[in-house]
Amino acid sequence: MNDTHIDDILSLGQDITAKIATFHFSSTDNSYSARSGMGEVTSAALERLARAMPNLKKVILQDTYAGEMDGYFAFAQFCPQITYFEAIGVPLKDEYFSEFTRHPEWAPNLKKMRISQPYNPNPKALAEMRKFSKARPRLPIQLLERSSVKKWGDWEYEENVNPMQNGRMKTALHYS
Repeated sequence: MNDTHIDDILSLGQDITAKIATFHFSSTDNSYSARSGMGEVTSAALERLARAMPNLKKVILQDTYAGEMDGYFAFAQFCPQITYFEAIGVPLKDEYFSEFTRHPEWAPNLKKMRISQPYNPNPKALAEMRKFSKARPRLPIQLLERSSVKKWGDWEYEENVNPMQNGRMKTALHYS
């Protein structure tokens, strides 16, 4: 996916995009010939998408390995009805969570957040995420570790989920 695809969606017009409640970009193909991912999507395009879809309740963005998280938090800022937010592959930075903590009016109905857990976590980012989690004690945050594992001659995803709530890590869950 790239900015052109986002612009194609936006070309449907405000009458249609304003009625969309779920935006789901899933990437399950991890094979040798995979051509998926959101590596070419810019933060500006994601912000345009969030502004055009104010009634979104569920956002799932996977394989977002490139880009900044600014565009992803635009969904919290411009979609007040959002209840589920997932961004897998985005690098975590402390300023994103401190900004989110400073704006409790963003996504007041958010019930679940699922984001990537970095391999080498920035201690300051984790501290800010804990502050954010304490500011929203009822919001479960799932930190996802996603790795590629070769099975049956091809690559597949394996996931470990580390839940956090009220500033504390809980028991990890394993999915394959």
